[in-house]
Amino acid sequence: MLGLSADGAFLGLSWGSEEVEVRLDIDTLVRHHIAVLGVTGSGKSYTCAVMVEELLERGVPVVIIDPHGEYLTLSAPNDSPSELAELRRLGLEPRGYPVRALSPPCALARGGALTLRLSEVAPEGLAEMCNMTDVQEDLLFLAMRRMRGDRLRDLEVAIEAVADRYGFRDVTLAAIRRRLTVLGELGLLGPGFRPEDAVEPGVATIIDLSADMPERARRVLVGHVLAKLFEARKRGDVPPLLVVVEEAHRFAPQAESTYSKTVMRRIAREGRKFGIGLCVASQRVVGLDKDVLSQCGTKVLMRIDSVTDLNFIAPMLEHSCHDEVKRLPYLPVGTALVTGIALRYPLLVRVRPRKSKHGGAGVSVLPAS
Repeated sequence: MLGLSADGAFLGLSWGSEEVEVRLDIDTLVRHHIAVLGVTGSGKSYTCAVMVEELLERGVPVVIIDPHGEYLTLSAPNDSPSELAELRRLGLEPRGYPVRALSPPCALARGGALTLRLSEVAPEGLAEMCNMTDVQEDLLFLAMRRMRGDRLRDLEVAIEAVADRYGFRDVTLAAIRRRLTVLGELGLLGPGFRPEDAVEPGVATIIDLSADMPERARRVLVGHVLAKLFEARKRGDVPPLLVVVEEAHRFAPQAESTYSKTVMRRIAREGRKFGIGLCVASQRVVGLDKDVLSQCGTKVLMRIDSVTDLNFIAPMLEHSCHDEVKRLPYLPVGTALVTGIALRYPLLVRVRPRKSKHGGAGVSVLPAS
């Protein structure tokens, strides 16, 4: 079963053999980053939640970027009869975990408000959110360096002054004004995000992004949160932590330049030195940025049946794992090939039942009987 034992071991069930125990250092797992990959319905979110449970029980803080709000059920004990029976067979009991939920104001009652403090947003992030051209971004960059205050009006005053000083065209100034008006209508500006309020030992902080908002805004919000967490960790203002990014291909796409991808690349490259780990989960292997993926020292591979995806991931795996890759299209739900720096050798494992309630199950298309 995939789960961490009390002394930091992975418990694995080899393919077609008896249960075995493989030693794994939790510190290595988190600091060298994790990728959980597989097709929709293969058990990625479930597997991530099991790892989150294990880390929370050991006092490790976890921040989860949750595009669908499915991790909110971490606070409730598992109530599935079949899974409860399997848990008790393993000597485990259902339980809920401490959860803190943060969501944008547009999500109304779904947790505390997650806002952006205007003066703290990187100019490139703000330009992406407002869909600005290169010239408009140049004007914005110069204006934000001269802005005094945190209101949109403060930014508008700075933009007008810079446009007049450097001779930007009136059409450029008018276009930025329109975009800032739209930004104000999104309702995302406010006191800002404080990492110290989001990182607490043994607590899962869920960044719930299930509310309706433009994808550009969602990406910039994620990039801003991750950048603030990274800087806070570098200063030592928060304890070491793991950040889980669900649907990672949306925030670190291979074919697009996004602010969130820039920050994720930086954490993937430098996070180990500062004690911030990254766990990316995605069903679009080819669509996920290869620079982020290649930095993940441990890969949890669930069912992958696309030849394109298999060919993409194969060069990133250790040589001893290449024969096992052939099994990936045939893995049942909840079974994974775990490989990388956290293990001595690749291992096929079956993920243990969750102790908390699973919130990511699909909805049946059949009418209720």
